[in-house]
Amino acid sequence: MTISTFGDEPWSAIVYFLHDQVLNLYFVSQPDDYHSKNIEINSKVACTIYDSTQPNWAQKKGIQLNGTVEVVNNLAKVAQMVKLWNKIIAKEEGVRFKPEQLLKAGSSRVYKVKPHMIKFFNEELYPDDKGNVLTLNS
Repeated sequence: MTISTFGDEPWSAIVYFLHDQVLNLYFVSQPDDYHSKNIEINSKVACTIYDSTQPNWAQKKGIQLNGTVEVVNNLAKVAQMVKLWNKIIAKEEGVRFKPEQLLKAGSSRVYKVKPHMIKFFNEELYPDDKGNVLTLNS
């Protein structure tokens, strides 16, 4: 996922992410990363999710969204995110870790993106770009 932030200056960063059942997105970053510093100043973000290997001639598919970010301080939520990571992503890459390892990393933080508006960009399903925007309660 690409997350775009604006603090003192605009910035975009590529992060690995997970989502929950209510469409919140989670990622882990260091607090001294430029996008993390921007989030401290301004919690509003924009994100894009897409397959960068899509041929430029194919029907485009992806997601664009805007929302707000907050740091997850709830250990149970962090544990849930790690469980999802291990189930979905790590099984392919063989990288597994426990919530305690994330905390031992010390400075890493779990961030939650709460989408306000999501645009499902799918030229196969929405050739006229209609009916594909979801607005969520903020």
